[in-house]
Amino acid sequence: MKKRKTNCTDFVAIHEASHALIGWHYGLTLLLVSIRPGKFEGAEISGFCKSLFSDSSRVESVNHKSFTVPRVYELMAGRAGTDVLCPEIPPSHGHTGDFTTIEKLYSLDKETLEMHRWRLENPAADIEAFYQRFKKPIENIIRSKRGTRAVKALVRCLEKHGQVSGFEAVRILEKAWGEPRPRWALPAEFHKCINEDGEKCFPDLMREILLYVKILKEKILPLRDDERNTSNQNQVLEEISNLLLLIQLHAIGPDKD
Repeated sequence: MKKRKTNCTDFVAIHEASHALIGWHYGLTLLLVSIRPGKFEGAEISGFCKSLFSDSSRVESVNHKSFTVPRVYELMAGRAGTDVLCPEIPPSHGHTGDFTTIEKLYSLDKETLEMHRWRLENPAADIEAFYQRFKKPIENIIRSKRGTRAVKALVRCLEKHGQVSGFEAVRILEKAWGEPRPRWALPAEFHKCINEDGEKCFPDLMREILLYVKILKEKILPLRDDERNTSNQNQVLEEISNLLLLIQLHAIGPDKD
């Protein structure tokens, strides 16, 4: 069978889908995956994959339990504060939860130390050399049957729609990867489900419509048959409720694949 030639669109889609796969695999929160040309910090780009690696309070951000110095220092600070400022009081069990969290943090100690050691030993080396030295674990994920299948599935969606939300990207990755998910991969519901900017693909559009339907139903349903309503007002609310139900059925019904 003749091998299909990879074109420019394939290249960009594969690039961004691979970003998404590895980010998802290691616990990042995906916000958006796109192969639409644009600008980033003044430079022209052919696509991008937005993700978060944070414990901030933003809705789309979650803690994926990464072992980092700021995170460990934060968790140790409670015990350190009482040790420094209340030396006369022996340590109690107040820090137990914090210490347990440190024990459970995901740590790539061996790989991280090797990367730091390599950089110290090769200060003049460029990033290409760094990439060649440490690329194997990532290549192994992408080259695996599950990884290749997941990248190709996301590529097909990107080439069809141009961009998808983090939720939709992970939904595709999860379906193609199969069970069980990678150890640190967050399920689709933890990822960004609505794109604020730009044209949406069909599944993202339907999901946004369902969100608006839910909001309207929450506002309208408590007012139905309220004794303060006139009969005409009750009829209007009944008709709107029926229309919302119809919209919901249409948004859920079509095949999203």
